[in-house]
Amino acid sequence: MLRGMGRRPGAKSPAPTTRLPLVHLASDRPRGVVAAHLRAGRWQKVGYGTYLPVDATPDPAAFDARTLALARVAGVARRLRAPVVFSHVSAALLWGLPLLRTPAHVHVMHPSRASARSDGAIVRHTARLDDDDVRSVAGVRVTSLERTLLDCAAMLAPVAGLVVADAALAAGADPEDVARRAHDAHRARHAVRMRAVVAYADPGAESPYETVSRFVVLRDGLPLPQTQVPVRTHLGTVWSDWGWAEFAVLAEYDGEGKYRGAESATFMAVELNPLPERPLRTACLAPAVPQQPSTRAPRQAGRQSGAGSAARRERGTPDARARAGGADLAQECRTRRGGRARRA
Repeated sequence: MLRGMGRRPGAKSPAPTTRLPLVHLASDRPRGVVAAHLRAGRWQKVGYGTYLPVDATPDPAAFDARTLALARVAGVARRLRAPVVFSHVSAALLWGLPLLRTPAHVHVMHPSRASARSDGAIVRHTARLDDDDVRSVAGVRVTSLERTLLDCAAMLAPVAGLVVADAALAAGADPEDVARRAHDAHRARHAVRMRAVVAYADPGAESPYETVSRFVVLRDGLPLPQTQVPVRTHLGTVWSDWGWAEFAVLAEYDGEGKYRGAESATFMAVELNPLPERPLRTACLAPAVPQQPSTRAPRQAGRQSGAGSAARRERGTPDARARAGGADLAQECRTRRGGRARRA
């Protein structure tokens, strides 16, 4: 677990879901009523026997992927009679954590395995849960932030797991508890991957793209960057997403796009000439397709700004080798390229 990586003053933290979407179950209505609502466009099917009313909004397309995923969770919570605890990416949704890919399945912790007649959209995990691992969010039982972080770090691809881990720490997950559990999980499934993600989780990241860009430099063996780097200028203090103070290199994901009004003018002025007495190189990172983060864009931006070359020149020194991070993440990336693991 990274130490000493602060949060930017005023930064927003992920907030848990307060209320699940209202859904209707086919088991509660005659078959003809369900069919009539579907034909009239008043209901939208979101899962097995689960329907989301759309007549309350003028634009049914306004339902985003997270709302539909939460509606599936609400449907499972109502349909299952056995007590379950929502876990993994479903728990991350309920805690309000960002995900690189919105899940199409609902993940639950359940002591027994699924039968042949079980809903294929439900993924059951039989791992043991302690009482401290269970919380209540939006009226349903869910794994704690700490357990959710560890489960996602073990199950997801490293970059996706790091996105969840960063956000969970920012939301208030106990870093000491997470580090202890990760250290003790010697025989857990995908324990190596989980520990690699936990080792570089950082609450300073404020968006999935900031995490993705930082992941790229860790994966490629560059020195460990600092998140939320304060830069004091004649225009006031501004904060860069991450960077290397020792190399006078900063990285900002879509800085011009995420600031508005006076903040935008300040950012652009600082980017062009932050400290006349000590020039800084700034890499502005932006994905080619905003809906699908690309890990290639940060690498290209780093080379254009000189960040990559400056870091690599220093990487051979003993101090730099001590700071370098990402070897385990790089190994996990290579491992995940083959077989079924790529789809997790």
